[in-house]
Amino acid sequence: MSVVKRLLVRLAAVTAAMLAIGKYLPTLLTVNSLNGALLAAAMLALANATLRPVLLFVTKPLNFLTIGFFTLIVDAVILEMVSAVSAGELVTVGFLNSIGAAFIIGLFSTIAVSLFAGGE
Repeated sequence: MSVVKRLLVRLAAVTAAMLAIGKYLPTLLTVNSLNGALLAAAMLALANATLRPVLLFVTKPLNFLTIGFFTLIVDAVILEMVSAVSAGELVTVGFLNSIGAAFIIGLFSTIAVSLFAGGE
């Protein structure tokens, strides 16, 4: 049950982060609706589960040289890919804005999981 709870908390946190960024920082990320944010969060979770490990393995030397900061670039690339296939529900404007949005989404997700599902 712990894995399911962590997944649901992370999905809710990513959805909330996308909605918050879309409302308060619309230059970073635009989300058209709650359903669009849920769809984009599910697509992001799927991309993070499948593509992120491969990309992190391929970029391990760069990640080592940048002391882990290149992971943020990988997260921004995945966010851009999700934006490209989300049929206009999630719109990112520019790669630097995607880096900022990926950082905020990751921060929201980490804090939410540690607060609501971390103690098990």
